[in-house]
Formats: sequence, structure tokens, C-alpha cells
Amino acid sequence: MHATEFLNQQLKSPSQPESFSIVACVGKQRALKRQVMQSIRRHVFGDDDQEQGSLYNGSNADWRGIHDELKTVSMWSSVRLVVVEDSDPFVSAFRSQLEAYMEQPAKGGLLILDVQTMPANTRLAKLIKEKGDYIECSELSGQALAKYLSDHAQQAYRKKLSRSACELLEQLLGTDLGLLESELSKLASYVGEQSEISVEDIRTMVGGWKTETTWAMLDSARDGRPGHALDCFDQLTISGEASQKLLGGMVFVFRKYAAAASLAVQENIPLSAAIKQAGVFPRDQHNV
Repeated sequence: MHATEFLNQQLKSPSQPESFSIVACVGKQRALKRQVMQSIRRHVFGDDDQEQGSLYNGSNADWRGIHDELKTVSMWSSVRLVVVEDSDPFVSAFRSQLEAYMEQPAKGGLLILDVQTMPANTRLAKLIKEKGDYIECSELSGQALAKYLSDHAQQAYRKKLSRSACELLEQLLGTDLGLLESELSKLASYVGEQSEISVEDIRTMVGGWKTETTWAMLDSARDGRPGHALDCFDQLTISGEASQKLLGGMVFVFRKYAAAASLAVQENIPLSAAIKQAGVFPRDQHNV
């Protein structure tokens, strides 16, 4: 399952620590891995911040030491938690031992593997799914990313984040969740007591002058002022912005206008309604 699904399940109906024997956090999104591990630790140790289990680095971890640790009875908990960070080299070196261990895991031992790649069709992955949890910590995009950002803003900061605001964050920052979470934290502080982080807040705090110049370029192109649009484009490319990124942003914006025009014609609805339905940012709706 994906990490977001796992976290939602734990939030609604936490699994008992005794039901796990191994968890593989697979992927490159460290923010998701951190949340998954924090959730598991919470269910193993409660609110005890001092007890975090044993932590190893996969580049120098040895199977015998890990195995002995898993078999050792914990004095403080019913579960002995062992985490192997960056465990790709560890999994490669001790795959056969891990597969054998998964056939008969230690009672009360919980092994967490932080791994970037582990194909789901391998024998080890299938054993992990049978005995524990195989959790995908991969990139989100589109609607899935928007839901994650909206939920995170509400749960972490009690702030509302609209779909348009989520789309703008993705457009400006990409899909790395660590970076997105960092910017959300800054935005939550910036808006203070406001209940919502708006599109304008994001444009002001995240984008800076490059974002303002990009919007000016898009506005000029939309309003039939190609000369000014090209001037803005020139400023941005001189500042180091990649042409592909700028053109991608233009496609992102104008695709919505094209979709609105198509809706208005095909469904015979007013253009203003079609523009809203197509997801054009509120600040731009009255300019079309």
C-alpha cells in the first residue's frame, strides 16, 4: 500500500505492534518515510520520546548483529524495534538471510527497512507483504498530492488549503514532499491567525519576483500583449530559469483556458461557469 493509505489507516484504526514483524518503507520520499516510522514508533512506545528502538546504517550493518537484536527481549516494551536506514546495501548483501528469517521471524521483533528500491514481485517483497507491511513511499502528483497537502495543512497547522493553492505549490516547487512540507510550515507562520493559506499568500511567500514576472508574462500573453510577454520571458531566462520549465508552466495555465472553451462549446454553458469548472485560478477568472 502507499504510505498515505497506511497513515490514514493508523490514524483511524491503529494496528497493534504485535501484528508486525517487518515493515519495508520503499521509495525516495523521505518525508513519507519519516511519518511512517514516527507512526509505528508511537504505537510501539506510546508518547515516550526517549525510547526510539535500535538504529543501524545499512552501509555497515551486519546481519548477525541485527538478528541477535531482533531476538533479544526488550526490557521496556513488548516489541524490540530495529530500524535499518538506507538499507539498500544491507538488503543486497543479506537477501537470503532476510528471506529465511521471514519464514520464521523472531517473536516480539519488529524490523523496519528504509530502502529506495525493492521490486514488489521479488520473493523478499512478497514475504514482507505476507508477514508485515510493504509501504510505498513514492512521489505523489495531481489529485493525490493535492489531497495530501490539504490534509497535512489541516492536521499539522489547522489551515485550509484549496485545490488551486495545492496546484500552485506543485507548479512552483515540484513534488518533493520534504520541500513542500517545509514551505507549508513557513506559510502557516506567515498567515498567522488566518484560517486559510490562499493562492496570493503562496505567490507572495514562495514565488518571489520570478513568480511575479512569470504571472506578468502569462497575463500579457493572455491579454494579447506578446511584446511584454517576450520581455518577461527574456528576464526569466537571463536569471537562469530553464526554458522547458517556463514553457511547462505556460502549458499548465493555458490548458485550463482551452478546457474552459471546450466545455463552453460542447456543454453549451456560460464561459464564466466553464472557466470555474476548468480550475482557472480565482484571481484570473474575471480577466477572461
